[in-house]
Amino acid sequence: MADKGEAKSYKAQNFNTTEGGLYLGHVVDKLSGAKFAAALRRTLPSPNNFKTDHYIGLQMNGELDGGIIMGAPSVLQMRCGEKPVQEVAGLWYAENGDIRIVAPNGKIVLEAESIALIGNGGEPSGNIYLDATNEVKVTGDSMKTIMDDSIGFEAERDYNITCSGRAEIDCGDFSVTEGADVALPVLLRGGQGTMGAVKFLKGVMKLIKSIA
Repeated sequence: MADKGEAKSYKAQNFNTTEGGLYLGHVVDKLSGAKFAAALRRTLPSPNNFKTDHYIGLQMNGELDGGIIMGAPSVLQMRCGEKPVQEVAGLWYAENGDIRIVAPNGKIVLEAESIALIGNGGEPSGNIYLDATNEVKVTGDSMKTIMDDSIGFEAERDYNITCSGRAEIDCGDFSVTEGADVALPVLLRGGQGTMGAVKFLKGVMKLIKSIA
């Protein structure tokens, strides 16, 4: 007897050939309890080189009720745009929630005539994040950054600005605070040279942070 809550199908219909099949009211397996209202599935030859099934299904129960589940052991390819509507050739619209693209063993490449990254949410949203465990590299003919409020750059070790032409800084006030390499007597005097006590202590804190 089926356990309570287990997916069941009393009017399942299957239409199969040696190459593929149409499944109506199909219970995927008793372990997951997933049930497809309709599914198209390829009948894979035996033996074959694939570890996963080749199918598309309309799920009708569980957490993914109303979802479309696809399995493509090779390539999932979509082609469109022969006749765009109002210059739109493709649209992936998520009314709520996130859209995640994951490639744990490969790269994600976006290639187009132009690419726009737009974060237009209100506070605290409206952000764009770039996070890399290794290098972030930006190349191009020119780069222009415009901020309404402020901009900050921070490096734990080195920060280098190199150009073969002219470097210009235009600002109302310019200040440099160096990490201090000092002895205790100098610290007790409250400064070094033209550097005031506040700046000097700030430099000492940067030094301590760098060697901590």
